[in-house]
Amino acid sequence: MREKTVFYTLLLLLAVILPFIYHDLDLVLRAVLMACAVLGLQLLMSYGGQISLGNAAFMGLGAYISGVLSVKFGLPSLLTIFVAVAVTALIALIVGYPLLRLKGYYLALGTLAFGLSVTSLISTLYTWTGGPAGLIGIPDIGWGDFEITNRATYYYIAVAMFAIFFWYSSNLMKSRVGRALLTLKSSENTAEAMGIRTAKVKLQFFVLSAVFAAFSGAVMGHYLGIIVPSQFNVIISIELLIAMLLGGEAILIGSLVGSLLWFFISDFTHSVAIPRMFMLGLIMIVLILFVEHGVSQAFIKVYNRIKTGITGKSPEKRIVQGGETNDIS
Repeated sequence: MREKTVFYTLLLLLAVILPFIYHDLDLVLRAVLMACAVLGLQLLMSYGGQISLGNAAFMGLGAYISGVLSVKFGLPSLLTIFVAVAVTALIALIVGYPLLRLKGYYLALGTLAFGLSVTSLISTLYTWTGGPAGLIGIPDIGWGDFEITNRATYYYIAVAMFAIFFWYSSNLMKSRVGRALLTLKSSENTAEAMGIRTAKVKLQFFVLSAVFAAFSGAVMGHYLGIIVPSQFNVIISIELLIAMLLGGEAILIGSLVGSLLWFFISDFTHSVAIPRMFMLGLIMIVLILFVEHGVSQAFIKVYNRIKTGITGKSPEKRIVQGGETNDIS
């Protein structure tokens, strides 16, 4: 517990001072917003075993609903964000009910089809969304005469969002619902035999994942001021999945680690003119062959070896998705 407190304190301190020491705040800000969506995917896939390729679509719904309400109807952007999240949660509830009856590859294909449908719909509703050209003139977050225009303020909003989502997710996984989800992942038949309403649990986490993604997309839309359908297509869903795997499965803080790494890698490939899709495929191969459990898990193993060498005591371990790992969340 003391080690976790020190770790999170250092992480919080780094988050606070980062705008003053790193030159590209825009990149880090977008990475933290991405981490919010990845965190929802982490809960759904790493802990729940439900394959989803549609989280970028929920980001798009959050961004476009909030953007349209602000631009076309002139509603306060602070209000439209919460309306967009609520509507996205309702859509996730309606879509998730039949989709989550599917399993494995069929579920992946179902969520993929949903993502393609949302992107196509956004591109078609030209009057409302601007079509392929995008929706422009999205106002900054605010209410009335008050508006947030400072990039550093947006960054701290993103950090606060991730911190809240992380705290909620960490406590949720320690609760009865979280334990039910882990049981469901291990064996759905066992979970049902124990009296767990598996369909309800899966739907709850599917909606929660959509809520995290919608918040991420809505805030990103107001920060950028313009959104286009390509920002929320299936490729982005795959990038969310890669960020999750890069950070580490079943390690909540890995959502942030993986998102930051993915953005830094993407920025590097752009600066040296390496095709983005080539890099995406290369990273997937490297992850499968050499970093199976993610960067965070590798860091934990190195830390445990150093600690064992100093103290002579093996660290306590917990069981997650069938394997042993240390609890850093």
